[in-house]
Amino acid sequence: MQNGTLLWKYSRSCGLNAPWGNYPIFIAAIADGKVYAFNNEHSPNAPYYKDYRVHCLDAFTGKLLWTIMGWAGQTGGRGLSTSVVADGFLVYYNYYDNQIYCIGKGPSATRVSASPKVVAKGSSVLIEGRVTDISPGTTSDSLAKRFPEGVPAVADECMGPWMEYLYMQKPAPKNITGVDVTLQAISPNGAIIDIAKVTCDGYGSFKYLWTPPDEGTYTIMAIFAGSNSYWPSYAQTHIGVTAAPPAPAAAEQAEFTQILVTALIVIAVVCLCLVAYDIHINRKMLKQAAK
Repeated sequence: MQNGTLLWKYSRSCGLNAPWGNYPIFIAAIADGKVYAFNNEHSPNAPYYKDYRVHCLDAFTGKLLWTIMGWAGQTGGRGLSTSVVADGFLVYYNYYDNQIYCIGKGPSATRVSASPKVVAKGSSVLIEGRVTDISPGTTSDSLAKRFPEGVPAVADECMGPWMEYLYMQKPAPKNITGVDVTLQAISPNGAIIDIAKVTCDGYGSFKYLWTPPDEGTYTIMAIFAGSNSYWPSYAQTHIGVTAAPPAPAAAEQAEFTQILVTALIVIAVVCLCLVAYDIHINRKMLKQAAK
């Protein structure tokens, strides 16, 4: 605005989906260093043109932060936007499916368990759990039936295609990645132990095999630090570690070794006797046959 220098520009080629070469694009709102824009027009044909979308851009660089399918926009030919931003949420009416969408950072839930609950020192426990999306939309009947264990929380870079799959009847995207989870333990003396950092799979699940170092009771914590799409959450469980079973005494080992050697000698002698007896019988049978 000060000198007329073009800082950045953003457009989308429409190919043969619409007659203008690029999709018409309008600004819905500017907030929090972001520009929210949408594809729309004042006189749409029926059926609507394909692949109209809602866009979120970095206001300083023009970089596309996220996009999702939707014919959002304006009322009639006045250019009045039906997309609004307030309290960190973008709300808009989608002409494609006649629904109102509210997009923003959502809550998450983390679950964790460890098995077995009690192990001997030197043994391992399997830490496993899930991180799920508990936004209001996930409580709908359709999603609750499709995901009885909860809707998985996914990485930011997968968010657009994943939301279209959840709410817009689009095909399930491939190569979905979950969120990162930090595993820690509180040792019996109160010290914090960093166990590992794991990434959930496309089902929201994580797992890690861990060997506790000392005896006592441990608190295992799974911490999801949050992302650009989800608020953080955490969970904890507990395990016990008992003393390792005592090793056999030296005398017991020596006695066992002696018994084993004696048994092997007896077996060897019996086998030799059986071989000698078999040879003797065969010779006797040969002599009788010769007569």
